[in-house]
Amino acid sequence: MVAVSAEAPAPPPARRRVPLKVWLPVGLVIAALAGFLSWDLTGSSPTPSASGLQALPRLAVGRPAPAFRLARLGGGPAVSLAAERGTPVVVNFFASWCRDCRAELRTFAAASRAAGHRVDFVGVDTNDTASAARSMLARAGVTYPVAVEDGGGTLGAYRVEGLPTTVFVSRSGRVAGEVFGAQSPAALRRWVERLED
Repeated sequence: MVAVSAEAPAPPPARRRVPLKVWLPVGLVIAALAGFLSWDLTGSSPTPSASGLQALPRLAVGRPAPAFRLARLGGGPAVSLAAERGTPVVVNFFASWCRDCRAELRTFAAASRAAGHRVDFVGVDTNDTASAARSMLARAGVTYPVAVEDGGGTLGAYRVEGLPTTVFVSRSGRVAGEVFGAQSPAALRRWVERLED
């Protein structure tokens, strides 16, 4: 017969909590590794843009730019990429609530005036109110056509995931490059010169 002790069993030792300062670096390392592996598996790598920002690898350079025909902000004839065929085009996706978009609009307005009809500019206002967009464009001096995004179809076709995003289209209608983030005057000028060649 086995004797049973009258004493209560000892409680299990308390689990030690690992402090956040230990987990944070571990999480960052895991996130970095996951990003590297997904980049490596897709076989695509971002390339630096003329501004030093990373070009988005989602639109393949040399592929036909997705066609669109969108309502014009403020009314008037629709804005169509096909109508620009034969002339290089700078397509800028923006919104009035986007700080970086506001910062670069004067640069786009000036570059459009300087390029004349050698390179056309088209804006695509995204998830915005018409009054706020028109007010911002007027303050920046934008005179090129601006379309109103159609609820996700064009954004999806261009795989836009953040604003501002600018896509450079060759005179043959093919993607020459894509960049995310505000463009400096020098960076935008280099892109325009590249399209003119």
